[in-house]
Amino acid sequence: MPDLAQLVALGTVAYTVVNFIRYALVTNWSSVFSQILAWATGVTMTFVVAHTDLASAFMFGSKNLGQISGGSQFLVGLAAASSIGIVYQFTKAIDPTQSAAVPSLQLPNSAKNTAQSVQRAETSAEA
Repeated sequence: MPDLAQLVALGTVAYTVVNFIRYALVTNWSSVFSQILAWATGVTMTFVVAHTDLASAFMFGSKNLGQISGGSQFLVGLAAASSIGIVYQFTKAIDPTQSAAVPSLQLPNSAKNTAQSVQRAETSAEA
């Protein structure tokens, strides 16, 4: 049976995936791209750390980060990024001054114009 930390890690990934889908459905592209960037960074850092002497500091059962499979390392990276995202959301919820606020991820103007043109074309085609 998994311990509580493992269940929480899986739960944070599930919760973050649900939020990601919500952001995508309402076309909140800043949040969608921010989450993709967070996941990519979490997975990349996990793969990097797995190949360093620090890998032995992260234990999963009886194996360290460098000894688990690539798929398991991928899930660890997703869980790490998702967990930090939830901690950030919690901080935002209890901080009325938003002292930990960071600017949202914005698309460059050329990409934004292209996305708006595609969206207008799709809207015109539906009408």
